[in-house]
Amino acid sequence: MTVESVLAHGLKTSVYGSQWNIEYAENLALLDPNRITSGLLANRPAAGAARRFYFAADNQKLYYDTGAAWIEQAGAPAAHASSHAGGGADAVTLAQSQVTNLTADLAGKEPANANIQAHIAAISNPHAVTKAQVGLGGADNTSDANKPVSTAQQAALNLKQDISGKDAGGGYAGLTLFKINFKNALNTITSFFTNANTAARTYTFQDRDGTIADNTDLAGKAADGAVVHNTGNETVAGVKNFSDTTDATGPAAAGALFSGGVGIAKKLFVGTLLDLSAATAGQIKFPVTQNASADANTLDDYEEGTWTPADGSGAGLSFISPVGKYTKIGRMVHVWFDVTYPSTANVSNAALSGLPFTSMAGTPYGGGNYSYTDYAGDLSTTVSSSATTLDFTGGGGYRSNANLSTKRVIGFAFYAS
Repeated sequence: MTVESVLAHGLKTSVYGSQWNIEYAENLALLDPNRITSGLLANRPAAGAARRFYFAADNQKLYYDTGAAWIEQAGAPAAHASSHAGGGADAVTLAQSQVTNLTADLAGKEPANANIQAHIAAISNPHAVTKAQVGLGGADNTSDANKPVSTAQQAALNLKQDISGKDAGGGYAGLTLFKINFKNALNTITSFFTNANTAARTYTFQDRDGTIADNTDLAGKAADGAVVHNTGNETVAGVKNFSDTTDATGPAAAGALFSGGVGIAKKLFVGTLLDLSAATAGQIKFPVTQNASADANTLDDYEEGTWTPADGSGAGLSFISPVGKYTKIGRMVHVWFDVTYPSTANVSNAALSGLPFTSMAGTPYGGGNYSYTDYAGDLSTTVSSSATTLDFTGGGGYRSNANLSTKRVIGFAFYAS
């Protein structure tokens, strides 16, 4: 069988079996006989001469030189095989009867119909399998709430008194109460408990049969909540008077009255001297925020701290290493400061701002003096009402920033807040 094909360069080739024959009659005008060579593939010359061919005798393939590379020329398709090996790539369509034993084998299979599939999926026990058949013959199909009580549980319950037998007083009919008879001819009993001196303790009981936990027995006894204990935390209502437990030198013993301190929510009234002279005493602490009192005889605040003096003249001067401290007792404030002025020709009134508390409103003025200064003139301090600034005065008026240029002033002032 001969198959003819046209190559990409226009030449025609014929294949008979696996042999190639170039058809000279049609290709003679296109081919230069000197441009067709053959040999082993390893001996093929390098590409570069366009429009020449090389036939490799060892692999039976034809190559064409494009001038840049050798291009393998595709051969014509081989003749279709007369039979197909198993696993072949080309498809074969066969009738059922053409396959050996296929019809007989399919006849023994169950068709995949809906009834069979429904039976396979059924979970309603269509074959009526019993619990004994799956090893669960002793299992009872009951809920947890309806499960019977075990023999051991029932035996334990039988030892309990049924609550239905209670009488109106909460007791059980026929049950004798257990009693201890403390009564003797003198209505006394000697306890087997002893005190620290190992002396026997004797208790006297009322001549009564029955419980002693009644109002008559407890008459005159104070409730525990009305008693002040010497240990633990508790709230004491009303006015309480404490007897003298001290001598001339102080408490009879450390913690003789209260071991953990006394918390007082309102007022503490002391009928005589409030003595804070003990070595661990001597301190009174006030809240961070003053709880002001209108009473003229009440001390309601004490505070110590620091403040930073700043230029209060409005000139925007920066002092050299300014420091300040204060002490406040009640409404009286004592401030101390140390400032050094920069070199300035500003003539605004010299003043310090940043006082820790605003001075009291009204006509009272505060003021002070200096403890050191290298300014040669008269100098003092004044605090106006409702102010947080301190002015430098002297010579019947205010001192200016220029007066204190490069000068150091260590001073103080008192004022009411």
